[in-house]
Amino acid sequence: MKKIHLIACLGLAMASLTAHGCELVMGYRTSERMPYIHEAPDNSGLYFELYQLAAQRLGCQLTVVREPKNRIMHGLTKGDIDFYPGLGFNEERQKIVHFIANGLKERYVGIGREDAPSITRLDDLVRHNMVLLRSLGGFDLGGLPPKLNIRQLMDMDIAKALTLLQERKGDFFVYDEANLRYFLKQHPQPGLRLQTQCCEAPHPMYLGFSRKSKHITEEANPDFDPTKPLAPENVPIRIQADSLAARFQTLLLQMEQEGLIEALGYHWFGSSPETAPPKESPASGAS
Repeated sequence: MKKIHLIACLGLAMASLTAHGCELVMGYRTSERMPYIHEAPDNSGLYFELYQLAAQRLGCQLTVVREPKNRIMHGLTKGDIDFYPGLGFNEERQKIVHFIANGLKERYVGIGREDAPSITRLDDLVRHNMVLLRSLGGFDLGGLPPKLNIRQLMDMDIAKALTLLQERKGDFFVYDEANLRYFLKQHPQPGLRLQTQCCEAPHPMYLGFSRKSKHITEEANPDFDPTKPLAPENVPIRIQADSLAARFQTLLLQMEQEGLIEALGYHWFGSSPETAPPKESPASGAS
């Protein structure tokens, strides 16, 4: 009942906020990443509901731009696009965006054929001479091992990757666990299996907010520790507290604490996005 009540509150909150004093531009690639977002031009999904509610609470209008990912990243670099809804951290990206926790959790896992060796780390792919399927510009899990055989395609989605696995045109694909399980429930894949021992533990999901956005001002981060690796919480420049981007950051944290983001997760995932599913299962749609 609590979850139903929270969903009802979401609808009332979204309906009651109709005046918009600013525009927040969210950019995303054209391919789908359900349950987060449908294929362009359909923007519906968890991302849209989450960020539309946040924008409305700020008194802003949410605008969504769908283009190939390299164009979206260029828009973030210039400040024409304010944020990317779910973006993995790396040192190059932190030069153009600030990473803000969006209240969701994620982890990347692997999928391959049932007859493939068990993979617990990407180095195992090199040892077994396996080919990793990867979208051009996709998340690299903090760095890919040397001598790894990679087949890259522009905007490779789950369906395309799993087809290549079935056709033995690649051996392993790494992607967000929630997206994989959502897809497999609708499209069972006999002969494939999830390998959840690879590739990382659950962790907060971040959005990337453009450092050139008109909604952001920056200042030196007094808590930055140069002896530690760069991370979303350890960067030399931070968002200034009086900017709209900082209010956006604070609001998402409040929405998480209120249980609104968890309620959205139940609506789109059918379970809490923070609930860890079984460690390994065949790609048959079971969870």
